[in-house]
Amino acid sequence: MSDLALPDKSSQSEVFLGNHSNFYKHLLDELYDAVYFVDLDRRILYWNRAAEALTGYSASDVVGKRCSDDILCHVDESGHSLCLDECPLSRSMRDGSRREADVYLKHRNGHRVPVSVRSVPILDEKNRVLGAVEVFVNITRRKHLERKNLELGKLAYIDTLTHLVNRRFLNMRIQQSIEELKQFGRSFGVFLVDVDKFKLINDAHGHTAGDSVLEHLARTISSSLRAGDTVGRWGGEEFLAILADADQDTTSSVGERCRMLVRNSTVPIDGRLVRATVSIGATLLRESDTPESCFRRVDLALYHSKREGRDRVTFIAE
Repeated sequence: MSDLALPDKSSQSEVFLGNHSNFYKHLLDELYDAVYFVDLDRRILYWNRAAEALTGYSASDVVGKRCSDDILCHVDESGHSLCLDECPLSRSMRDGSRREADVYLKHRNGHRVPVSVRSVPILDEKNRVLGAVEVFVNITRRKHLERKNLELGKLAYIDTLTHLVNRRFLNMRIQQSIEELKQFGRSFGVFLVDVDKFKLINDAHGHTAGDSVLEHLARTISSSLRAGDTVGRWGGEEFLAILADADQDTTSSVGERCRMLVRNSTVPIDGRLVRATVSIGATLLRESDTPESCFRRVDLALYHSKREGRDRVTFIAE
């Protein structure tokens, strides 16, 4: 994707789209990738259909708004907000160079979506920066997971509420991981996620709302993991994640990212935005483990997170 050099014209629409603006808008709307561009004040001037589909925000919701309004609430993997002045878009406009990054946007419905963004400055004929264009795509491998879930669903390995794998599949995956550790020395991290004070959510909003919270959290938790990791519904308001080729630092880091993304997500219920937090217990598989001994250890780590105040990650090595 090269830098864009456009004619020096006074009209904003002409500056960014030229004389054939209707043709270019139609062309951009047909792209599978989400596209938007901004002026020097980072005011959004265009928002294509793919951006609407990916974010849940229509063009009328965002055109005319500034990035600093923090509509999409972009954060990096550490939870740092990017929409004020640290996003790839603003950096591209500052130094005139292209940028690529993986960030997390906040969908209109409240859950986090991991996206790969590419920003390019828009230049006039004298190489003066007029604004920037950003292209962003979903990187959750949605189609791959849909196919995988369809296959697993035929074997009754899918939780019908969250559409994640269920406890039956997780038990098999843990046993398989133990065998891979014994035979090939491949390391695995495991963490158990529990929704804090979930009973209060059910009592305050009803069980239907509680189900909605679990559905939203399942998406956010799933998006926090790496390619090759497995997450499923362990039961009730608990989720179990199995991380391949993970040491203590990786397991703790991924668990912390999961906790952070849930904390910074919201669930729309009856016109209100409901927030939830999670407590996480983490460990590594041992060669001497059985599925039961692993579950006991990770459950103990979760107990410590709850006892220490919730909304935290506890790792137990031994």
